[in-house]
Amino acid sequence: MFILWFLLVLFGIMTIVFLLGKGGFLIAGYNTASAEEKTQYDEKKLNQVFGIGSAIITLLLLLSIFFEEAAMKILPVGIVLVVIALLIASNTICKNKDVTALSTSKQNSKASTIASIVITAIVCAAVLIMLFTGSITIKVNDQSLIADASFTSSTTVQFQDIEEIDYVSNIPLGKRTNGVGSAKLQAGHFRNDLYGDYMLYSYADCHDYIVLKTKQGFVVINAKNIQDTKQLYSNLQNELSK
Repeated sequence: MFILWFLLVLFGIMTIVFLLGKGGFLIAGYNTASAEEKTQYDEKKLNQVFGIGSAIITLLLLLSIFFEEAAMKILPVGIVLVVIALLIASNTICKNKDVTALSTSKQNSKASTIASIVITAIVCAAVLIMLFTGSITIKVNDQSLIADASFTSSTTVQFQDIEEIDYVSNIPLGKRTNGVGSAKLQAGHFRNDLYGDYMLYSYADCHDYIVLKTKQGFVVINAKNIQDTKQLYSNLQNELSK
């Protein structure tokens, strides 16, 4: 959650800077171009275009905080579309048509554009990897259960601390207070009316859960699908009955 709030504030500030016409130094490729190369672009239009793009990303981040399950599915697609639109706009409508640049300037400008595209592609790939990859690992041994998820910390539950174990479906997950929320995983610290502050390790596409009531609080887990979740529940019941 902290990361999302940080990005929200960051892009909010960038939006303001761009719309005030002061964001040229933030535009990759343009900020490193020579004075001669910069004459090929309309800096005012560049700031307006990137301001609109930053505003859209800020809105998507805001939606992802307050409407996680729905917004997280459109956030990566939205970011990619915004980036593509910015790349196209910066090399079309933001170009000065009445300026004829030198051949060397054009070559340098093209190199800067290619570099910007490569950097943007890397950033988008990193975002998409975090939003669409990752896994939940539940390890069960003789005395404890260890729940772990990509991009967040693990939790160990001692069997002697478990007071109840239930199998439930379609519970309201509530609000994430710390951890990871993506199109594939929901994991970390959550809060809802049923369990208060609790730990969640779940796949987003599976809506069946195993609820462990422990002396320290609630821990909610599942597997990739309903069948695997039921099997995990059965294995836990067998271990707890020993």
